[in-house]
Amino acid sequence: MFGAVNGDMFALAVANMSDLAIVLTSADGIVRDVAFGDPGLSGQIPKLRPGTRLADHLTIESRPKLEALLAGTSEKGRWRHLNFPGEELGIDVPISMQAFGLGSGRVLVVGRDERQAAAMQRRFMAAQRDLESTFTRLRQADMRYQTLLHMSELAVLTLDGDDFTIIDINALASDYVRQGNRKLLGRKVSSILAPDDVERVEQMLRGYTASSRGGNFIAHLRNGEARRFQAAAFRFGGSPRLVLRIEQTDGEAPSPGELFQSLFARFPTAMVVTHSNLEIISANRAFVDLIQLSLEENAVGQQLERFVGERGVDTSVLRIGLLEQGTVREFASTVTTAFGEQTEVDLDAAAAGFGQEEYFLFMLHPRENARRAASAAMTTQQDESEMAERIVAGVGRLSMKEIVRDVTDRVERLCIENALRLTGNNRASAAEMLGVSRQNLYDKLRRFDIDGGRDEEESVGGS
Repeated sequence: MFGAVNGDMFALAVANMSDLAIVLTSADGIVRDVAFGDPGLSGQIPKLRPGTRLADHLTIESRPKLEALLAGTSEKGRWRHLNFPGEELGIDVPISMQAFGLGSGRVLVVGRDERQAAAMQRRFMAAQRDLESTFTRLRQADMRYQTLLHMSELAVLTLDGDDFTIIDINALASDYVRQGNRKLLGRKVSSILAPDDVERVEQMLRGYTASSRGGNFIAHLRNGEARRFQAAAFRFGGSPRLVLRIEQTDGEAPSPGELFQSLFARFPTAMVVTHSNLEIISANRAFVDLIQLSLEENAVGQQLERFVGERGVDTSVLRIGLLEQGTVREFASTVTTAFGEQTEVDLDAAAAGFGQEEYFLFMLHPRENARRAASAAMTTQQDESEMAERIVAGVGRLSMKEIVRDVTDRVERLCIENALRLTGNNRASAAEMLGVSRQNLYDKLRRFDIDGGRDEEESVGGS
């Protein structure tokens, strides 16, 4: 196939297809010609020139490999890894070389640049060393943790925050909750609790996990003994964890905080606690049932306006009222469930400050009171009846345009009066509720001769 190829064509092909090609005499290893297929390689070994000995350009440990390479020249030569001292940063230049006999005492040596593979190998070895070092540190840390855990005079166990599986438990905690000879690791925390307390405890644990906060509660073990639990939440490897400390109660009464948490969780009225920005911190089961969510933690972190009111108007008015007055009673609004259904509710709310933070508690009562519904219906019927009488009386006496203007004015007046009543005569909040500008509301107050109340700025300045 290649019988017609001349020497120049063969030399050109070898020079271009290899990173390095050398022709030398087999007797003394003197370089007769050299070609660099990779221009960057010539800068790394610039002294490799015709007339020099190839062995002089290699590192000491690579010279025996060159002798073996030249001695084993054949049609099926063996690749050998040779290193040339590098000109940059003292890093050797690795090249895989193979030799072919050309006859007449000449040898063709071709090479492949292995610098990229060597760099990857160095990085791999460095990463492996770092990994081994990190693993050693983690193993030592785990040994110290296990030693401290089992030497501790505190009864402690660690739970998986997703399914409340027991991950770790020390000897003292095991003594507290021991149930025969059964292994506790890998079992659910419900296996150590009295059946009547399981749902309440898991609900509180879900709240701790969702809010990344801790708390205290009292629960009964399987044997009926009451124990105080102190919970703390943390994250490990992106997964939630809970540490539970178990203490003897000695028959003492629960703290006010523990009592409130227990009652809050079981209270039949929908209740929710938020930050001052109306971000939900905690919600009881009744609230979750009202908005048709599956778990309490699905509400934690959400904005209250997602579920209460329309377009955030109601919640804005509630927030202003709580910040100014501290309490709000029987505020009419609506609740939107997770499936888009709406339910009319009355809200009672209170504000309380702790340190630099302000917190709100909301109680939502579905508007199922027949008296209120009948009263609202009666008022609506009276308004509609009076409106109809005004329209009938105006026909034939006034033009239709004048009748429409009169009805529109009356509707606007009723809307403004109700908005001022709901906002405690706060004009800024009333304008926001009605969806009009403050100046537009002022113009209508003057037009209808309505006592306009006060602005937010006036209220804040007066306080």
